[in-house]
Amino acid sequence: MLTFVAAALLLQDPAPPPPSSLDIPALLQRLSNWAVGFAPSLVGALLTLLIGIWLARLVTKALRGLMARGKVDSSLSQFLAGLAYYGLLALVFIAVAGKLGVETTSFVALLGAVGLAVGFALQGSLGNLAAGVMILFFRPFRVGDIVEAAGQAGQVMEIGVFATTLATPDNRKVILPNSAVTGGSIVNATGYDARRVDLTFSVAPDEDIAHARAVACRVAAGEPKVRKSPAPEVIAVALPEGVQVRLMAWVESTDYLALQASLLEQVRAAFGREGVRPAVPRRDVLMLSATPTK
Repeated sequence: MLTFVAAALLLQDPAPPPPSSLDIPALLQRLSNWAVGFAPSLVGALLTLLIGIWLARLVTKALRGLMARGKVDSSLSQFLAGLAYYGLLALVFIAVAGKLGVETTSFVALLGAVGLAVGFALQGSLGNLAAGVMILFFRPFRVGDIVEAAGQAGQVMEIGVFATTLATPDNRKVILPNSAVTGGSIVNATGYDARRVDLTFSVAPDEDIAHARAVACRVAAGEPKVRKSPAPEVIAVALPEGVQVRLMAWVESTDYLALQASLLEQVRAAFGREGVRPAVPRRDVLMLSATPTK
């Protein structure tokens, strides 16, 4: 190392002495003067590095605490905290380079060019990353919700930074890119605590509609998992071939499918016990006899 520094000092001299007349004390003196002049910059760079790393960790810790108090998702908080930490470290290293006398303008321009090239190369992945941050931040759905998105329906098993994983009703694993999820409409079937079950039953035209409505309403009111407020309601809907009664009952979102099937069976069975006859579709067929041609 000493030989390298001595050679550099000799190269800076417009008229270096010949090797036979090398003045070692003068060279050491020049080296000492250079070290004394460079020492403040080196100390400043070291202090900038240490203080910068300490501040980066402090800011990252405060950011994590702020997001934890705001109940931000852990995946999103870790990602944002890591992004902030490494971004601050990059600024610290640029400041350290400036303290050491390195020209940072071209360095920053080079980093910007590299970042732009990487951004174009990873355009799709960055789009999924941005969409993942939006999902984790705005929370259109959570893990465990039943959703319809990007033409797929199922229960959300995992919300990643780049993709969302669903489990279909027949237990197939579907991995959707986050950009595809946020690029269309999202239907969250469990987004609210309660859902309304709508069931329609056809009854014969000559049946007592009030009696059929009372039977269906009594069945819904007797189901313990049906909400009492708002109370179940049954209305009549007229059709050309008969009459339908429509049962509307509010249930917990998690019980929707099970209660939909259960209420259908219970109302059908109650109609059979109470003598409520279902409507029989009727079709009038007109037969025309063709006259044979001669």
